[in-house]
Amino acid sequence: MAILALCCLAMSLMNERYMSLKEEALEKAERLHELNDAHRLLTLRLKAMEASQVPTNFEDLKEGSTR
Repeated sequence: MAILALCCLAMSLMNERYMSLKEEALEKAERLHELNDAHRLLTLRLKAMEASQVPTNFEDLKEGSTR
């Protein structure tokens, strides 16, 4: 009977750990998705800036030059 109780306790602890890791993985996946979206938007913005030849750094702005 004691062995059965220990097995149930071990399974309960493993399940709790699994659920914790699963929740952490889902949060990280959501954050990765957000970062991918931000990267995509920044890449599009950079391409648009390059296409319109808008100065993209301080030196270009200071000199008043365009690329």
